[in-house]
Amino acid sequence: ADRSQPITIVGAGLVGALLATVLARRGYRVTVYERYGDIRAIPSSGRSINLVATARGLRALTLLPDDVRARLLELGVRVTGRVIHAGGEPIFQRYGKDDSEFNYSISRYELNKFLISEAEAAGATLRFGHRLLGVELEGEYPVLTFAAPHEASGQRGVLDSALHAEDNTGAEREVVVRCGGPVVAADGGGSAVRQALSSAGACAVHSSLLDSGYKEMSFPRAAAEAGGMARHGLHIWPRGSHMLMGLANLDGSFTGTIYMLNQAGDATLADDASAGASFEDVEAQGVASAAAFLEAHYATALPLLGGVEAAARQLAENPRGILGTVRARQWAVGGKAVLVGDAAHAIVPFFGQGMNCGFEDVHELVRLLDEHAAPAVASPAGYAAAFAAFEAARKPNADAIADMALENYVEMQSSTADPQFRLCKAVENALENSPLGARFRSRYAMVCYGGAGNVTYANAQALGRVQWEIVLELAKGVSSAEEAAAQLDKAWDLGVNFLDTAEIYPVPVEKEKQGATDRAIGKWLKTNGRAREEVIIASKVAGYNERFTWMRDGPTRVTREQIIASVDASLARLGVDHLDLLQIHWPDRYVPMFGSVAYDCSKERDDAVPFDEQARAMGELVSSGKVRAWGLSNETPLGVAEFVAAASREGAPPPVSVQNSYSLLQRSDEVGLVEAVRHHDVAYLPYSPLSAGVLSGKYDGLSQAPEGTRLKLFDSYFDRYANTCAPECVECYKKLAFNHGISPAALAIAFCDSRPFVTSTIIGATSVEQLEINLQGFGVEWTDDLEEEIKRIHAYFPDPWRMIVRGGG
Repeated sequence: ADRSQPITIVGAGLVGALLATVLARRGYRVTVYERYGDIRAIPSSGRSINLVATARGLRALTLLPDDVRARLLELGVRVTGRVIHAGGEPIFQRYGKDDSEFNYSISRYELNKFLISEAEAAGATLRFGHRLLGVELEGEYPVLTFAAPHEASGQRGVLDSALHAEDNTGAEREVVVRCGGPVVAADGGGSAVRQALSSAGACAVHSSLLDSGYKEMSFPRAAAEAGGMARHGLHIWPRGSHMLMGLANLDGSFTGTIYMLNQAGDATLADDASAGASFEDVEAQGVASAAAFLEAHYATALPLLGGVEAAARQLAENPRGILGTVRARQWAVGGKAVLVGDAAHAIVPFFGQGMNCGFEDVHELVRLLDEHAAPAVASPAGYAAAFAAFEAARKPNADAIADMALENYVEMQSSTADPQFRLCKAVENALENSPLGARFRSRYAMVCYGGAGNVTYANAQALGRVQWEIVLELAKGVSSAEEAAAQLDKAWDLGVNFLDTAEIYPVPVEKEKQGATDRAIGKWLKTNGRAREEVIIASKVAGYNERFTWMRDGPTRVTREQIIASVDASLARLGVDHLDLLQIHWPDRYVPMFGSVAYDCSKERDDAVPFDEQARAMGELVSSGKVRAWGLSNETPLGVAEFVAAASREGAPPPVSVQNSYSLLQRSDEVGLVEAVRHHDVAYLPYSPLSAGVLSGKYDGLSQAPEGTRLKLFDSYFDRYANTCAPECVECYKKLAFNHGISPAALAIAFCDSRPFVTSTIIGATSVEQLEINLQGFGVEWTDDLEEEIKRIHAYFPDPWRMIVRGGG
């Protein structure tokens, strides 16, 4: 190849090094001048943000040989979505349609080292320690002046003259480089080339800084693995005016980044609101205050960060980085110079597109150089044509991604934790996976995976605005039935075929919503065409309650008439002709339950429906074919024995199951009831294995229950929880889970599933993401070590829900 055409690149960062590699391989004589020393000999600075490489940016790698591309991709870890830590169990938000669409998490430091080495291997010459002082544009090509180490020498084909030493030590001198070809400025957001062009009137620039900055926060490998930190996700702890993120590294650690206001006026870390936190406060008040801040806002992340002391020291002492947007209004100066990457369009990192946009610049610039100024025919006019076309093609897209990155900053800080936003994202994902998927793509997917199909950044921005309005409108019409259908589909796909409902569901019980769960299941069965025999449907008839008067013209009772009426209504709502299992939801007689801690003789009633009448009604329903089997719920050893005896007297089949609350925090059934069910061959079906969600850890450190949670829906539950030893006990089980590399929810469910007297554990969820997390518990291998550690904690907290905290417990 004709190597007589020199190109000078200023900046050996990611874009400069990649461009140098590609141009050198295409036959240009490439010289790279870099302000700083060789990064390959310098440790990581402690404020690097892990990069997200997407399909858009990776298109530029097609310009490299296959083996180089393969080795580069080996530096990354595949990331398929966000993992949102907003309180409670983490929520997974997929990026694309499925796992075939993913990003790569890559260390900026390691990638830069790799690309510099590849540039050298391709034949580019690199000069480190050259700080640009000025740019002259009078001639055919620019003249660059650098401050460089005294031992710097000229480059082949380039004339440089040492004019004088800058100081008396002789450590640095000025070097003048008269370029034989154009200059490509790839020297980053603070580009010295751009500043020189601006000073010369050749380039207007608009720049703005965010009022927030960032610091690196390392998640050590051991802590991340112990905490079960999913490597396939971008972990986000959204906290309003600040947030923490983590991306996986090849060695099993995670590179974390905390974003926060730089200054917060007169606010201090002692302020309750998240808006009161700033880096200025953290750095001024030291490690102790940093620890208090992290414990207040990022308690769930601390074990993953290696503990509060290590995390606080990083937050207080690591260097702070700035965040800003730079928009150069002119990128090209004839055929003399052109800006690329951050030098032309620095953006904030909240869409993960800074590097990808720069790499797309490389792809487009190389294409246009091939067209207008290939090495054999390059000329000033050819370079001018290529650079003008490059600016025209890329600037509108750079402006678009700059805007979208700023919008995504708000989304990641706040919106990801908002239930309505998550609903909209679920609708968006459903559309992508529907028959419309070939035509409908989310804005995120268009930004990250577009490019090859003419979905430019500008197109993605314009289409995204229209599509989001459509999603918002569709989300308004999403009912609980559709949300339930999504969960049922996922459960079915994962092997679940037992559906437990009740005539009073959903809870809390309200007249307007009563029966909605049945109707949602019925709609799902009809819509998806499930064969009735493939699904096991269990329902429940309400026990004695004086408040539910709207259901059957008076208090609910377990009389023969009400049992039969309940079944007929349930079958109609479900759209089926039989129930596989009908359970008495709670006894008609007085029994202490739902939080009661002792039997109160004064609450006994003489009018309780006899056991025989209830058993007789169940026998009639089984004989009629409307019910295949019957069972009990919230029952006692006495109740089980009495119903078995009553069924025998009435010639009815005996109860086949009992469904009671049972969990790591509520094990009272192990004394008495377990013996009864095993003696009478009655299946034991524990419900609430997460003990109203508290075993997930979602309530840790809170003074009140979050909106929408079970402890919020039932007023007395949170106070009951907070005033017992349950929080302390939950913390012990959380640590046990982290030590074994599983989530607290998975541990709790695996515990129930591992009991020899348990037939099937009943789980509940309010979202598909929560369902997936809960189902992981059934895949946990129960070991002797787990059993022994559970015994040890249980011995210390035998009944934590009822151990009232008074002066130490």
